[in-house]
Amino acid sequence: MKEAVEPSDIIWENRNFSEATRTYKKLVVFIVVLILLGMSFSIIFLCQKKSLAFKNKYPRVKCAGYADNYGNHHDEWKHDAIKEYIINKKLEFSSKDTNYEGTM
Repeated sequence: MKEAVEPSDIIWENRNFSEATRTYKKLVVFIVVLILLGMSFSIIFLCQKKSLAFKNKYPRVKCAGYADNYGNHHDEWKHDAIKEYIINKKLEFSSKDTNYEGTM
């Protein structure tokens, strides 16, 4: 057996902390990490929920259906889109559900 070499990576200032202080600091870091994880979980959950709401409100449209409804009448489509936007904004402002179901 040989004697171990002197460690060169010891931070000597950290040796003065008591076990209670170390435990307190570990607890603070643990709580901060839990809060950050909770916030990130909440943000991801809300984004997925909003994405699903958009998928349900605006499902994929087949081009053939678009051509059957509008053909070359793009101005009518634009008018309907603007109309839906205005109606939804009015409903949001009055705290009501936005459920306009015009031709889209």
